Amino acid sequence: MTGEGHTGAIYNATGLRAYSGAERATLISDILGSPLNFETVPAEGLRAVMAQAGIPVEVVNVVLSIQNDFVDGAFDIVTGDVERLAGRPPQSLRDALAAALQPPSA
Repeated sequence: MTGEGHTGAIYNATGLRAYSGAERATLISDILGSPLNFETVPAEGLRAVMAQAGIPVEVVNVVLSIQNDFVDGAFDIVTGDVERLAGRPPQSLRDALAAALQPPSA
């Protein structure tokens, strides 16, 4: 990316497909061999907890806006940027998670 044609470019490094939170939890559960649940926190419940913690309303509103964007799928994008830049397909999420979740070797 230090060569010609990348100045000002914005790349989105994504995998081969988008995964829901429940799908990611299932993958992690399978890799670890132990159950893992995915829970969503309703917006008003999150608002109440953050307000009770003394978080300024402006920050609460930004966090909830981002959460709503996630729920609406605004971040569920898939690009070919990794393959185009690396010259090979991206690693699968399962493989990346399996490598990241391996316990440190003694």
